[in-house]
This record gives sequence, C-alpha cells and structure tokens, in this order.
Amino acid sequence: MKTVSLLSLFAVLWTLAAPGMTQEARSGRAVFRSGDWYVVHSTQKATGAVACTGYQIGHPGAQLGKDSLSVKIAGEPKSIVLRFGDEPARAPRPAQKAEAQAGAVMLAGADFEQLRRSKTMELDVATAQGRVRETLNLGGLDATLKNIDAGCPLPAALVRAERKAQLAREKAAKARCEPAGVARMREKGVPEWRIAATCPKAAPAPGR
Repeated sequence: MKTVSLLSLFAVLWTLAAPGMTQEARSGRAVFRSGDWYVVHSTQKATGAVACTGYQIGHPGAQLGKDSLSVKIAGEPKSIVLRFGDEPARAPRPAQKAEAQAGAVMLAGADFEQLRRSKTMELDVATAQGRVRETLNLGGLDATLKNIDAGCPLPAALVRAERKAQLAREKAAKARCEPAGVARMREKGVPEWRIAATCPKAAPAPGR
C-alpha cells in the first residue's frame, strides 16, 4: 500500500511540474552536491515549510525524494524493464496507472532500497510512442539522501550572505523613508498615496 500511495503522489507532482525541470528546481536554491546529484532547498510561501528535492545533472527528469525516485520520460510508458548495477535485467512489468498518467517511471519501496545499494540503474521503457533507454549513475546518491534526510540545511556561507543582503535592504528601506528620501520621491513625481503606503510615518506634503 505504501508503494501505491507514493506512486499516486508522484503522479500529482509530475502533473504540476513543468517539462524538463520542476518549478521547484528553478526557483529554489542548490545547497548540496555529491557526484552528479544535487539538492534543491525550497520554501513554500504559504506555510514556510521546507522542501528538499534531489536532481541529477544531465537528467533533468530525475527527481529524488527522501524514499523515492521518479524519472520523467518522453511518451507514455507501457512496459518497464529495470536493471540495477551488474545484476541481470528484471522481467518487464506493466506501467502503473500513476506512471502512465505522469509519463514517468517511479521507484519506491523495495525497488528504492535496491537503488540505494546499486552503482547504476538502467531503464528500458516501451512507450506508446516508441522506446526509451536511460542510464543513471548512482554515485553520490547515498550522501545526497543523507542531506535530504537532514532537511537540506542551508550552508553557513549562504546564510551569512542572505543576512547581509537583508540588512542592506532594511537599511535602504529606512533611508528611503527619511525626510530626504521622501523629498526625493516627491521630486521624482511619486504619487502621495504611494509614498504614504511605502512610508506610513512620512510627514504629508506641504499644503495637504
């Protein structure tokens, strides 16, 4: 049941994702790298919750979670063959409904545990449009998963840089609302309602 629920979740994630790379990967911050894998740290605006997602360089469709991996492919998967490391290729299996809907091969449960013990993984996927073959180098995967498990913390240097930038923004905002700054806005023709919205404590213009 756990695998089924994970596959259903993946279907939702890939439906919301843009082709090639997810919005999260474009808008978040890369905070860790091991081998060809890297982790993107992103924060949900509404809740402030942190999301940690792994990606592989050269395979923008590979998306790694705490206990699952999905690989976006071209076309609708029909039959999937997995091969881990030097082991013989597994027997073909039909694509799950969630995989067909998402256009992705999804690994969770026992398959994901096997993935963690392997150095490479090969996909041979028969799709409605043709055949897709992918090989993923799994070097660095274990360290990447440990970073995800730890909550993909921001590097200290990045925290310091962001704090410095925040202080600079606060300083600039304070200067903008000082009398000289308000006067410059009026000289530039900024409407009084905008000045009042930006600087609620600013003195009204003479004659108003």
